[in-house]
Amino acid sequence: LLGAQGWAKGVVVNPLSGADSDLKVEFNAESMAGFRPWLGKNTERLEPLRAELRMFGSGEAYRAEPFRLDLGETRIEGNVGLDLAGERPSLQASVKSRNLDLTRWVERRRPEIEQSPAREAPKEAAPAEKLFSTRPLPWDSLRALDAQAVVEVDRLRVHRAEVAKLRLELRLEEGRLQTKLEGVVQGDRDYSLAVVVDARSAPPELALKLDGDNLRLANLAELTSAHGLVEGELELLVDLKGRGRSPSEIMASLDGEALALVEDGRADVRRRAVRSRHP
Repeated sequence: LLGAQGWAKGVVVNPLSGADSDLKVEFNAESMAGFRPWLGKNTERLEPLRAELRMFGSGEAYRAEPFRLDLGETRIEGNVGLDLAGERPSLQASVKSRNLDLTRWVERRRPEIEQSPAREAPKEAAPAEKLFSTRPLPWDSLRALDAQAVVEVDRLRVHRAEVAKLRLELRLEEGRLQTKLEGVVQGDRDYSLAVVVDARSAPPELALKLDGDNLRLANLAELTSAHGLVEGELELLVDLKGRGRSPSEIMASLDGEALALVEDGRADVRRRAVRSRHP
């Protein structure tokens, strides 16, 4: 089909019948060019693509084990389970990857080069936009299911920024979401990020803790418009709490401690465009 090959073998039945389903699917494509009318230019980032999945279960419990997805040299594998017997659906997942390279998916932002005022036509000051949205976040959806998930990546790479021994733990129970992210950045810099969202309270509560030790600014800036403009090492220590139904309400209520220390820092401000909204 459109240059790809796939096959499926097994049995699929109506979940209400109580009978067992057992299905195995494989998909291989050296080129995804045939899918370009639907997927656009992103098809090149998917090449070559190989996927394998076995799904089985009956009635109120289903599992996808194992599943495997290969994108070029990147492999993602693991298992997923769904239990429908309780008060809420319960999802369990375990995902692993040895080498996850997202460079093809994340484009660098080039720094804006300052233009001469003589060449730039005068512009009227645009109305300032809200920095944080007042649109309510979908907190109620956290009470729709329970979940436990673990994601482990031996090596994550985005351009020159690298993270090793990445581990994400997620637990969602009765509307309370707990996440913990740990890893080693740039070879020997440990960091951890913990976020807790409690949607059971009114308004919902959020707690954030971040600890990053001597992170190289040059590599962190790879994904921003400050790429190539800053150097130095950054130490972060953040412990904040807030509450609200929108990003604006949460930011307005934040309280706690935040420390950012830069050592041996340099910034090339001459190459950075600075445009004021006011003449």
